[in-house]
Amino acid sequence: MTVVGDFQIVTTGGEFSSSESFVQPFPTRGRAKGGYLGYFLMEWRNFPEDWAKPATMKFYVNGHHMATLPIAKAHLVSTIRFYEDFLFATKDNTFKVLPFNAWGSFVNVICHYHQAV
Repeated sequence: MTVVGDFQIVTTGGEFSSSESFVQPFPTRGRAKGGYLGYFLMEWRNFPEDWAKPATMKFYVNGHHMATLPIAKAHLVSTIRFYEDFLFATKDNTFKVLPFNAWGSFVNVICHYHQAV
């Protein structure tokens, strides 16, 4: 079976804080549910709001929890894996981030997924 990789830009900016989660829709243009793993490739900045307390961020795609990451207090590049079965093929998907005691911004977020042809 031939497998083709595809990319979709989710965002090229966007801020978040504990009082404002980050939510961004993105399409797959009918390509999804290939039975493979997908990835979010993220370039972002994050910092705790209160340095004395723990700070984390929870990441979701279409309501499915993908990962919880600690705040790194820096500019970084991260990769989050998820099951492509979480993606919608015929309607927009939703990338959501819930920060806890955290603030920051995304520089770029790209969804990399696969399709069988």
